[in-house]
Amino acid sequence: REALVQHITSGHLAGAALDVFWKEPFEAEDLDQGGVTEMRSLQAQGANIVLTPHIGGVTDLARDKMARVFVDNVVTVLGLPR
Repeated sequence: REALVQHITSGHLAGAALDVFWKEPFEAEDLDQGGVTEMRSLQAQGANIVLTPHIGGVTDLARDKMARVFVDNVVTVLGLPR
């Protein structure tokens, strides 16, 4: 976290997208420990930072792929023809 803050504030890193935090789900008292308060402060200062609640991989494409992998696994386990 310290390196991320250093590189963003120095301009060596254009931005960051964070989808996983120290503790999930986090409560209000966990925000400082997980760095969320610090990242939001950088956002307020104009830093290009995106924070998502562990949903970065939840896209239509990802869900479609997960469904296909699930069906393939079931077919394999049951020994069904493809």
